[in-house]
Amino acid sequence: MPVNGFLISRRCWLRRLTLSFAGRAIAGRQTVNTAPWMAIQDFAQYPNVLTPNTDFFVRNHFAQPAIEVSNWTLRVEGAVERPQSFRYGDLKSMPHRAVTAVVECAGNDSGDGAVGCAVWSGPALTDLLRECGIKASARRVRFVAADRGSEADSEKDIPYARSIEMDKARDRDTLLALEMNGTPLPPENGFPVRVLVPGVYAMDSVKWIEKIEVLEDPDNSFFMTQRYLRQNRAINLDPHDRVGALQIKSIIVKPIEAAVIRGTVVDIGGYAWGGRERINCVEVTSDDGKSWRRARLLTESQPFGWVPWRLLWERASSGVQTIAVRAFGAAGAVQPSTRSVAREDRYELNHYHQVSFTVKA
Repeated sequence: MPVNGFLISRRCWLRRLTLSFAGRAIAGRQTVNTAPWMAIQDFAQYPNVLTPNTDFFVRNHFAQPAIEVSNWTLRVEGAVERPQSFRYGDLKSMPHRAVTAVVECAGNDSGDGAVGCAVWSGPALTDLLRECGIKASARRVRFVAADRGSEADSEKDIPYARSIEMDKARDRDTLLALEMNGTPLPPENGFPVRVLVPGVYAMDSVKWIEKIEVLEDPDNSFFMTQRYLRQNRAINLDPHDRVGALQIKSIIVKPIEAAVIRGTVVDIGGYAWGGRERINCVEVTSDDGKSWRRARLLTESQPFGWVPWRLLWERASSGVQTIAVRAFGAAGAVQPSTRSVAREDRYELNHYHQVSFTVKA
């Protein structure tokens, strides 16, 4: 459905409209699916940077596992000199790092709440791997989760598992996160331990990990070859063109869809993020992109995090208004106005977010 020249799907528009009337009655998190559990936040924390743990989105692939931490161990094996098992207390006793990072579902639509920002803390993955002695032949590190099940096109009873390249595994900002915003991980967000790979979509920040496999060969497991792949209308497309780094994105969280604004001053606000790239500026249009107003960034933009922004639109005209937002990165990234018509998948949805509302003078 085109609105003011920008592309928005009917499914997405109807969902936002429904949430604007029903979901906003209770601030926090709304469940959109139960089997598996999926829930999105409503950005009630704006303009705070950190998303409360109780509001943080949930995206499960299978049923959430019940883990008894006293019996839990993390096994490291594969291309290592010293395969080892670590208990929860072992990880707690290691030196910890803290990283403030946005975690976003790869399928999060423009303006939707399958995204959040938290302070994640725990041992650097590279420290754990160093204790085990990585072999020179190592190429990737795979994280195997405790949740298991079957997908429509998969073998039965497979675990959720993803792998990352060695350079990401050795990055000191890649963590075995034990805490989220200063408290132990909530069960739905990965307790006792999850991976945090900042700057990439959330499919690699595997929850409930119970095994780490250091690989010498390409990873041909199900969730690496059958999910999270870009699909384009193109010839000779790489069949393993994997979704990866977070794309630059900005969203409007106030006013909400279908809001009624009294008076001619509209207080507009939202968030912008760009993965590893800092946000340079955010702009808002109310006339289909003919002109743009520059918003004020409320905090200093940092790599991996997001920045809240605000714009006071004075002398807004009465009637139904539609606004859209775009962000620019400090290193040159630009948010696209529309979804590429060549893309046939539903990942990396970072086109302009827009909201329609009514102004009553």
